[in-house]
Amino acid sequence: MAHKIYFDGGTALNAICIYDDDTSSYIIERVDKNLTNNQLEYTALIKAAVYAVKKYGNRNAYIFCGDSELIIKQMNGDYVVRKPTLRALRGKIYEALKHVEGTIHYVWEPRDKNKAGIVLEQTQLLTRRNLYDGRSN
Repeated sequence: MAHKIYFDGGTALNAICIYDDDTSSYIIERVDKNLTNNQLEYTALIKAAVYAVKKYGNRNAYIFCGDSELIIKQMNGDYVVRKPTLRALRGKIYEALKHVEGTIHYVWEPRDKNKAGIVLEQTQLLTRRNLYDGRSN
């Protein structure tokens, strides 16, 4: 059985999110640095890879789902990663997954199907509403 982990990064909150489809649970983290959207997407995928191996181990198969076509195509080798900053981030993903014995797939999901993206979007809406209402988080 392959474990499906969704990932997303968003510049609106400067945050990343991973969503574990097996447990229907998610993790959101704010990122202190100002990163580009692609850097946030890779950072979310790094978090997803580290989380997957820590939770499920190296003897499993993994499906990482994201809504960034660029990141998915780069991870699948369809596109070359030209920017050194993105190559370095991709290297961290390979490092996290280097001992995995099962298959690893990177799958593009439309934005409205990316469970991590949906969680980030809902969090953004709640944050905006709380700020508008004068509430603090």
